Amino acid sequence: MSSMGQYFSENGMPSDWEYVHYTSRAVGGIGLIITGMTAISPTGRITPKCTGLWNDEQMTAWSKIVDFIHQYTKTKIGIQLGHSGRKGAVTAGNLAKPLVQDGWALISASAISYKDDFAIPKEIDEHDMEMVKNQFVASAIRAEKAGFDVIELQLHNGFLLASFLSPLTNHRKDAYGGSIENRAKYPLEVVKAVKAATKIPIVVKLSVEDWLPNGISKSDVIYICENLKNMGVSMLDIVTGNTAVGQKPATGRMWQTPFSEWIRNTVNIPTITSGSIETIDQINTILLNHRADLVALGRPLLANPYFVLHAKAYEQFQAQNLASSDFPASYMVGIQAEYSKAKKDRSEYENMKKALKPISHEKK
Repeated sequence: MSSMGQYFSENGMPSDWEYVHYTSRAVGGIGLIITGMTAISPTGRITPKCTGLWNDEQMTAWSKIVDFIHQYTKTKIGIQLGHSGRKGAVTAGNLAKPLVQDGWALISASAISYKDDFAIPKEIDEHDMEMVKNQFVASAIRAEKAGFDVIELQLHNGFLLASFLSPLTNHRKDAYGGSIENRAKYPLEVVKAVKAATKIPIVVKLSVEDWLPNGISKSDVIYICENLKNMGVSMLDIVTGNTAVGQKPATGRMWQTPFSEWIRNTVNIPTITSGSIETIDQINTILLNHRADLVALGRPLLANPYFVLHAKAYEQFQAQNLASSDFPASYMVGIQAEYSKAKKDRSEYENMKKALKPISHEKK
């Protein structure tokens, strides 16, 4: 499951809503859940309703979610840690609307506002950079203590660390601006520090296309990915866009998968893909053609927490040995019924296709 903010938190504490949101998808059979962006500090939130992991009280609340998932399901769960940068201090109901009151000061790689009505962020200095890096490390250590299986670091969508990577958001004149070696220096320092402080796998979510002129280049992206691979990052979650306003993405079915395929097969590192992927047939096509190693779903899982159950029934996966499946024994009667129904429906569909006669285009 893709990282999707829920915005029900108070003071960074995951709420009952988050508990039900994540545990229900785990019961539904998802292989790996990635939480919504979880802030490393109060000023690293996107909205006042974002979850956080900057104190032990939050860690305890997260551990209750993680413990349930590990006790009752085979699902793995990862936490996405990030800092909103210049895109923070917005309302939970409208991420394009800055807070009128109770906001906070913003920081970014350069003093460039996200939109005209957004506050101009402070260009982060080296003192703040050290503080933010330490906050990432502290949150990562708490994530590991809470029992998370994976940590995903946020280097995408123009948030703080990503703002260093793109020439559109990094106009610095010091050692952290200019060449890709300079622009990537700080984000890579943060990833390296988190990797050194923890033992669980690290995934990096990375934007590889800005969909705007003069944005991040292919050679820039390859440089970043190769460095992440060399420092032991386990997997890259490949996405595009949302770096700056005015973007013109080429969207459609599975529209981000070509980027995942490019990185996977050029850098030789496992990748996750997402973006308008809605059916088990699309997922199978992506995986069987080596275009990604994991497929992340977002909106389909909001509408149907049991997507995986329906997909397994469609494929009749483990149909002869349901008792060994990863669904609860107390649900087994309903699951057996779903398998039977899916087998019948698919058989009827295949028979219908065979019965249709091909249309003749010969001239009469």
